[in-house]
Amino acid sequence: MREGWAVFLGLVVLVGTGVAHAGGKEQLTVGDVERAVGLLPRGFVANQGQWDGRAAFAAPGFFGTTWVTREGELRHVLVAGGECGQEEHHSGTARWGRHDGRCASRRWVLSERFLGGRVGNVEAREALEGKVSYFLGNDPARHRSGLATCRYLELGKVYPAVRVRLSATQRTVEK
Repeated sequence: MREGWAVFLGLVVLVGTGVAHAGGKEQLTVGDVERAVGLLPRGFVANQGQWDGRAAFAAPGFFGTTWVTREGELRHVLVAGGECGQEEHHSGTARWGRHDGRCASRRWVLSERFLGGRVGNVEAREALEGKVSYFLGNDPARHRSGLATCRYLELGKVYPAVRVRLSATQRTVEK
């Protein structure tokens, strides 16, 4: 279901940008969809108890998830599907970077910290229209729906005279 939704979003973007046209003669490739989805914004979602308590926010995306801890550490979890017969990418957002287990996968985790810096508080900025829901497992106490998304995270003054703001696209997190 997740792969189908990502492809649908990619097709909508491609149709809107002219890659596909009314005659339907042009063929879309997986690369076309990946490039189009890579341009979509990817908001941050606050942890409201749906994930491991170390996470303050997550930015789930088509190519992986970036987690932001309460101390301002960034953990980029990139998941590439394998053994599925397709070259699909999976976001791996089920729990603190775990893949859903439908096919074998490879994971890479990149952790970033501000050495010598101090993050006082991680705060959401600029609400996005989109809302997200998480229904993890069979325990309704862990289900969360209608969670707000935001465009930026402010980490405050991390170094003297240096404030840090995070912005996420499908391919990267910019500082």
